[in-house]
Amino acid sequence: MNYFKLAYTTPDVLEKIKEAEKNGDFNAHIDPIDYSNCQPVDENFPYIPAGMTKLRQALIRAFIISPFMWIVNRFIFRTKVYKDYGNEKNKPDKYTIIKNNNAIRQSYKNINGNITVQSYVNDSMIKDTSKSKTEKGCIQSSPGMIITCNHINKLDALVVRWALKKSGMLRGRQLKVMVADFNNQKGRLGRYMRAFGILPFSSEHRMIKLFDSAVSHYLNRGDCILVYPEQSEWWGYDRPRPLKRGAFYYAVKNNVPVQPIFITCRDGKGTVSGVRRKYFDVHILERITPVCNTAKDHEKVQHMMEENSREWQDVYNVNKNKIL
Repeated sequence: MNYFKLAYTTPDVLEKIKEAEKNGDFNAHIDPIDYSNCQPVDENFPYIPAGMTKLRQALIRAFIISPFMWIVNRFIFRTKVYKDYGNEKNKPDKYTIIKNNNAIRQSYKNINGNITVQSYVNDSMIKDTSKSKTEKGCIQSSPGMIITCNHINKLDALVVRWALKKSGMLRGRQLKVMVADFNNQKGRLGRYMRAFGILPFSSEHRMIKLFDSAVSHYLNRGDCILVYPEQSEWWGYDRPRPLKRGAFYYAVKNNVPVQPIFITCRDGKGTVSGVRRKYFDVHILERITPVCNTAKDHEKVQHMMEENSREWQDVYNVNKNKIL
């Protein structure tokens, strides 16, 4: 299988996206799902791999996924990475991020939005920023975090991983990806996806406990978990869509911050299957930290979700003239 083809789409898919947008069905799955090529997610799924499985997956990441990611970001998506937070916003080189060693401003707001505490941290401290102390003396107990990103390509998890590595946020960390259960594929593609770090969610009660346990394990260990709160992939659609609550539920439940990322597109050179290629700009936005007060958990979830939506919308508003 030519895995590079996963980066592209066809005109009929774009027409389906237009139709779903017209109908306001922003979480619709556009591409058909071939369940015959899916493996069931059961107690045997290696949510926390060990032994030879762990070794095999590490080798696949090092010798297959990493080179593939490099090619995809350098030559197919021509990925640029921006840090859109702090007092200054970086301008990247042609393909890579410029790391900012200056102080980064981070704001923490209470649930009513009427108290803001600012702290300043360096990039070298970025793994420990989630331990910052708030005005009520509440300390974030885990250095892990939820990563949110809009879902605009089947390979955009490789784009997020590339951006996080270039920014230094994955130093000493793993990246896991929450996905629907039908992403647990058979064959070689499935092995690669499991090695990359997918955490397929199953609605079966017995599996939800295993899934929740794995999420807590990785966050408590300090790892990153990528969640697509728009739920479904819409190829090249870089307008913010309505968000689902899952990412923010797990952030509040595990008392970890959310790191919003938003991808915008540039028109690329040439077409594939009659569709113009898209190049990606990745915007790493201001981190959202759980509020530490007496608000109920569902209010905290709502607060984080609204902050995430606002940050995404701000990026879109700045870039929409270029996008359109």
